[in-house]
Amino acid sequence: MIDWEDPSVIVTTINSRHVRVTGFTTGDHQLRFTVDITTVNALLNVSFNPTGGDNAPLNMNMPTPRNALTLLTLTASLEGGVPMENIAYAILDIDGSPSRGNFRDWRDRVTITNAGATVTAVNPNYVQVTGLVATATGQNGNIGVNSTNGNVNVSIPNPTATIGFLYGPGPGDRYNSNQLIAISNIRFTANMPVNTPEPATWLPVGVALAGLGWLARRRAGASGRAS
Repeated sequence: MIDWEDPSVIVTTINSRHVRVTGFTTGDHQLRFTVDITTVNALLNVSFNPTGGDNAPLNMNMPTPRNALTLLTLTASLEGGVPMENIAYAILDIDGSPSRGNFRDWRDRVTITNAGATVTAVNPNYVQVTGLVATATGQNGNIGVNSTNGNVNVSIPNPTATIGFLYGPGPGDRYNSNQLIAISNIRFTANMPVNTPEPATWLPVGVALAGLGWLARRRAGASGRAS
């Protein structure tokens, strides 16, 4: 799982409309995980503040002035285009103001771009899910940073090289308020290709593995003596 609080997570502003967040997966393969965020609104901000009941998710903020064309696009991928499997993540703080006739001061809407994905609202009274689209109902207006009522969980069963969604205003949004959503709890399995070594390389590989086993035992013995 990607931990945004990890020191290896780096935020890079490529230009006024493009932000890149880079982290590293844990496990056997140190693959670089990149989130590219683009928007037609040059005032995009990225932060790691408490949102949606999470201590430090990746926040994507679109301040005013906004308009009907304001749309944020997020795409995440692994270095080298390595496919991901068993993908799951959460989108936080999808909320909206109560209706004022046909208008609202703000209303979030998120559209998942991966075909075959499943989207589930934590609280359907706050977020209405139709297919791959999650729209704030405007129940009770702004959702506090400690509440999970505006969160949705996304799962993608099919292998893919990218995961992504679009974020923009929902129906009736009058663009009168700064808005943000956040992404957290990204989990996936890297579908690494299996390479069969040539016969000439088997002996060096075997020797290397034996050496690693000896080193592990040596470290384990040292650790036992230290304690």
